[in-house]
Parts: sequence; structure tokens; C-alpha cells
Amino acid sequence: MTTTEQQQKEEFLRFARAKLRQEAEEKGGAAAIGNGHDPQPREQVEVMPGALPWIIDQAEKALIKHDDNIFEHNTQPSYTALEDPPANQLVVNRRRVVFAYREAHLADHWTRHVDFGKREKDGKWLSIDCPFEVAKAYLQRRGRRHLRRLRAVISTPTLRRDGSILDTPGYDPETKLYYDPCGIDFPPIPQEPTRDEVADALATLKKPIAKFPFVPDDPKQPARSASRSVVLSAILTGLIRGSLATAPLHGFDSPVAGAGRSKLGNVVAITVMGRTVHPVAETTDTKEFEKRAATALIRGEQIIGFDNCTVPVGGGLLS
Repeated sequence: MTTTEQQQKEEFLRFARAKLRQEAEEKGGAAAIGNGHDPQPREQVEVMPGALPWIIDQAEKALIKHDDNIFEHNTQPSYTALEDPPANQLVVNRRRVVFAYREAHLADHWTRHVDFGKREKDGKWLSIDCPFEVAKAYLQRRGRRHLRRLRAVISTPTLRRDGSILDTPGYDPETKLYYDPCGIDFPPIPQEPTRDEVADALATLKKPIAKFPFVPDDPKQPARSASRSVVLSAILTGLIRGSLATAPLHGFDSPVAGAGRSKLGNVVAITVMGRTVHPVAETTDTKEFEKRAATALIRGEQIIGFDNCTVPVGGGLLS
């Protein structure tokens, strides 16, 4: 078997396990207990004095081999899981988000996959829980872990940098994105769309924003509006953000209250993510504002909204 075939086989097995885990989570039954993992044979790793680096090396290999849902995200060992929607958000299906491991949880999870133990004098194996010093040291191994990197979790098909379409659920090694359609059955996307198909797609994107009072470029031609183009740009940027090195920030304003700025932002969010956006509350305290924005970034949110801005939006974090 060639290296490429072996990689394809491994990715297929990872996807199959992830699909089974997702189905178990959605059913919410007994199989979902413990993040959807059933008891399984564990690889033995002997714990002995003076061998911490080698203990971690062996334990990491076993964890990567048996757990397809552990990644390196924002320099932290992390996993993805379905989260119940906040009460103030419009969400049809549960969304998949990224959670970072903490010391106790990592020790608990590691014990699920690795049989840590010691040899007694008579040679008998004595199983123990994952030692906390193992989990703690591993969390501090920045730059020296061998986990797959995860850039973000997306819920709609997207484009890779080479223009190919990413529409297969699961982890994509090329983009480092995890695609979960969240229960939505998207229609097939043509690899080489015709001009008519492109026109139809554009018309579909325009429908939800058809009644917003955009300022026309020319009063005699109300159908033409740069403001409408900004909204379409926000939608398209959100859909392919994972393949872009950088992306513009999009802003919506209006001369009067109640024109629908927040609703317009949610139209973009629902199109891109299938749910409304949870806005970051603005504050004149720059440090506090950056702290709130950073929290959303760490969680891997696809869209971060700043609502009702009354002062200029800026700061070192956004820059």
C-alpha cells in the first residue's frame, strides 16, 4: 500500500468514527456518555520514576492512534463537540464548536484510551489513572506536540485555496478545517458552474436582503447599490474565510434607528453558519473590548459581530 493510499485509508477511518460519534451525540443516549466513546482495549504505558518524557511520548502516540477527535487549536490540545445553543440565539440544529482541554479533563480522557500502570514486585500489572504531572507537562509542550492542527470548525461547504470544493464532512488535512453540516443536507456543488448557474446562485443570495433599504448608487436605478454589494461580500467572505490568509471587516450603518442593521448581520450569519450571531458588546474600555473579542476568537467562531458601535472600532487585537 502506498503512502497516499494509507493516508486516505486513515482519513476514511477517522471520518467513519467521527460520524458514528456524532450520531451517538445527537441521539443523546447511553452511547453518548463520555463524549460518545465506548469502553475499548487500552494500550499499556508503564509509569516509573525518571521517565516522564518517554511516558508522555508513548501516551501521546496511543492517544493519537485511538482518538480521532483531538487536535491542536490555538496552541492548545482541543476537541470538537456539539453544544446546546444559547437561549438568545436562533439555531435550528446544534452546532459543533471547539473546546480546549484542561489538566483534569485531559487526565480523565487520557485514562479512557491509555492503560497507565505500574509493575508490582511479583510482575503483576497495576492500572492507575493518568498521573496529573503527565497531563500538566503535556499541556505545556507547546510546539512539541504531534497533534493534527485545527484552524476552525465550519458548517457549510467551502473552497480550498486551489479552488477545489470542500464538501466532505469531517477533518480536511489540506485546509486544517473540520466540516460539520450540522444536519443540513446541502445539494451537490458543480465543480465548473455555468454562467446561468452563477446567475441563479447570485439571485438566491439576494432574496433574503431584497427588502432592506439600501442606498442606491443612482436614484433612477435603485437595483444598483454598492451597499448591497458589501452585504454580498460579507456572505461570500464568510463562506470561504478558511481559505483566505486575510479578510476585510464588514460594517453596516444607517442614518436612522430601526433600519435593520442587526438583522442584516444575522442574515449574513445564518447564511454562513445556519444560526444568528452572538454579538460582542462594545465598550469604551479598549482592554475589556479586546478581551471579549479574544474570547470569541479562541472559541473559533466563524463570525464575530460588534453590535451598536458608538465609538470607533479599533485596537491592537483587530489591527
